[in-house]
This record gives sequence, structure tokens and C-alpha cells, in this order.
Amino acid sequence: MDDRQRQLESGYHAFGGTYPIKQERGWMTHLTIWSRLRALAVASCSALLLCALSVADGVAADQQDSNQLSHELQMPIYTWGVPGSGCLGVVVAVHGLAMHAGTFSVLAENLASQKFLVVAPDLRGYGHWVTGTGELKADLRVDYDQSFCDLVKLVTRLKSNYPGLPLFLVGESLGADLAIRTSAACPEKVAGLILSSPAIKRRTFVNRHVIADVPRACSGPNKPLDLAPYIRICASEDPRIVQGMLDDPLVRKNLNSFDLLKSQIFMMSTRKQIAKVPANVPILIIQGDADRLLKSNAVVVLLANLKSKDRTVRWFHNRGHILLETAFVQPDTLQTVKGWLVAYVQNKAALKSAQVSQPLAPE
Repeated sequence: MDDRQRQLESGYHAFGGTYPIKQERGWMTHLTIWSRLRALAVASCSALLLCALSVADGVAADQQDSNQLSHELQMPIYTWGVPGSGCLGVVVAVHGLAMHAGTFSVLAENLASQKFLVVAPDLRGYGHWVTGTGELKADLRVDYDQSFCDLVKLVTRLKSNYPGLPLFLVGESLGADLAIRTSAACPEKVAGLILSSPAIKRRTFVNRHVIADVPRACSGPNKPLDLAPYIRICASEDPRIVQGMLDDPLVRKNLNSFDLLKSQIFMMSTRKQIAKVPANVPILIIQGDADRLLKSNAVVVLLANLKSKDRTVRWFHNRGHILLETAFVQPDTLQTVKGWLVAYVQNKAALKSAQVSQPLAPE
């Protein structure tokens, strides 16, 4: 084990258990054999681009011990910060495709310094679900439905543990899609959403890598496809971010056609969930205008379907897809996220104080 792998492993304190994986059936049974192959090839190559949409930085997270929570919920969990007096709120961070929860390290450390407790789980098929550690048995199968159930279970437990603190969901790319679904499913538990580069509309283009991978995708859904070329081309405008993902041993560098197609279907189906987010949930959306992975104007679609009137959109000029899941988070991005969270807490405290101090009307 090299020093980098040892550093990443030593920073991980939470282990999960073994889950039965249900069979994925029914969603393509109506297609003919030819249409199945054609759909698999097209969607897989499109999803290859999407799979680079979350970039790790290769830096180990400095987490607090979360063994108990991980053991109880049977999932890998990273935590930063210590709950207690003065804690302003709980932030649940949801990573995107191909990567793991530890990539939120820099963001999480900054939020922890502002007295937020930050918690981030590995999604099924990523991070320590792949490597297996301690109680967690290795399982490479991607399962977004079960990841959603894991996230709901985590949010429910955290609200039970800290009922007096507001809970926020932060998601980047496909993680933003999961945050949207969780907010819709837990309307009383989620106080606010931060959606970074939400995966709403994919960008379609053809290059030599796509052309070369089409025959491989058609020849067998279980054959692994190399994501590295797509990461280099599409992941970020910052070469440090790209190299960080390529160097990180916990980031998946290949996925098979079937997992890529499931990712694509999950992204497309999220649009129907947007309108289910409660109208009273404040939302911050951050987006780079140089996104090479997804269509940045999909933010317009998102806004058109959200019921919430408390919406803030921040565009970042000449920024690519990855804004939060990297060691190279820009200072203005960090300040935007921290400022929005702190302002929410302060406004709620001021409103509560005003209600308490307001004199009673004479009878």
C-alpha cells in the first residue's frame, strides 16, 4: 500500500455492512433486442461524459470518529465538526458519480470551522462500498434507489439526534439530484438546499473516445469502460482538479454500460421530482458557465419547476462543472456557500428573537 492510499484509508473511520442487492428488472422489458442495444450504446456513451462530473482531489478528509453512526445505519459515513453548544446546524453532503464522500473535505472543514456539523455518506457502488473495509463487504454494484433510501435514513437519524438544529442538504451534480429527491421525501426535516451544478440536462457530443466505446458498450453491458479520457476532456477547466481525480485511488476509473445507463435514467427521472420540493424550502443554486459536462442553462428548467420563492442563483464565470468536490475550491465559492448558510441561521435567530420580544396586545 503506497503512502497516498494509506493516507486515504487512515482518514476513514466509518464502516458499513452487507446489503442484499435487488435485481434490476422491468424497466427495459418492453424494448426489442435491437432497441436495447441501441439504447444501451447511446445512453452509455452519453453517461460516460456524465460519469466524470464529480471530481475528487486526492486529499484525505480529517474526519471525526463516526463509527457508531456508521455501524447503526450500516453505511460508510464521513463526519467533520463536533456537535454541541454553539453548533449552528447540520449539513449533509452528497457526492456525485465515480467518486466518494471524502472529496468534500475542504468544503467540510471550512463549514466545520463555522460551527456546522458536516456528514457525508458514500453512495452505493462508490467509495468504501467498492473497497470494503471493516464491517463493509466490497460491492461494486451501483444502486441509486438504495442510495436514496440510505440518505433518507441518515437524514431521519440526524434530525432525531439533533432536533433543535436546522438540517441542510448539499449536493453536487448527481448528488444534487439525490438532494432534490430527499428534500421532497422529507419535507419536515430539510431546512434548505444547496445545489451545485445539478444534473438536469446532459450535454451531447461525439469524439473519438465515444466512437471507440460504442462497440464495447454494445458487446456486453458488464464490460468496464474507461472513464479517464472523459475526465481529462470534460471534468473541469482546472487541470489540478482533473489530476486530483485521476490520482485518487478511491475514485472509480471505470464503470460498465449497465451502471452508466442506470445513472442516465436516474438523472432524467429527477426532473419529475423538482416540483415536489416544498415551497418553504430556501434554495441556493451555484453553477459555472463553462460547464463541459452538462448544459448550464438547465438551471432555467430547474427554476421553472421549483415552487420555492426563496431562491438564490450564483453564476461563476469561466468555471467548469466541479465547484465543491475538490481541494481547489475557489474562495468566492466557499464564501457563497458559507455566507448563505450563516445568513439563514442568523435570520432565523433574529426572527425568533423578534417574536419572543414582541409585547402582547392588550386584552
